[in-house]
Amino acid sequence: INLSGFHLFPDMARYTRISKTDTISPILIDARISKFQVRGFNIKDILVDRKVDIRLILVNDPELTIILKKASEKTEDHPLPRNLLTVPLPKGLVSFRIRQINVENGKLTIIDQTKQPAEKFIVPSIGISFTNVLVDSAHKGFRRILNTDDIRISLKGIKLKTNDGMYTITPGEISLSTLKSSLSIRN
Repeated sequence: INLSGFHLFPDMARYTRISKTDTISPILIDARISKFQVRGFNIKDILVDRKVDIRLILVNDPELTIILKKASEKTEDHPLPRNLLTVPLPKGLVSFRIRQINVENGKLTIIDQTKQPAEKFIVPSIGISFTNVLVDSAHKGFRRILNTDDIRISLKGIKLKTNDGMYTITPGEISLSTLKSSLSIRN
């Protein structure tokens, strides 16, 4: 499966109109993906045996912008789900496995409009890798974050200003691995 030039963006006029009269999420997402690929799966296994086993999902050059707005005036309390760090088995499937998910050359921008003036935080380069995402009756994922053996994240090009604005901190690369329980900062 190949997908190119995907763009998901919010309708800001509609958001503003709905937020005045109804409960709505204060988080808006604008996502662009230049290339999305799913490789190495068997359609017969999915349709007949109801087992999904995907060798690789590859996401190239994604750009994600998250806009944080003030919560709408009308609010409702909803209890949080019991376990936010596991993935449930999709309905109708016996097992679900993705051997590797790679997000390459990503960019993240967070715009916090709850503050005056609005603040912008940019991560110019992100790489994320999920290894062996597995959900079935034997592997419910309670001891694995997002049902995966390892999540590796690499962030480059971040610039952080101190609260007084006097200094800028620029780590070369920040890396995280859930399998190794490690966080490292270079340069």
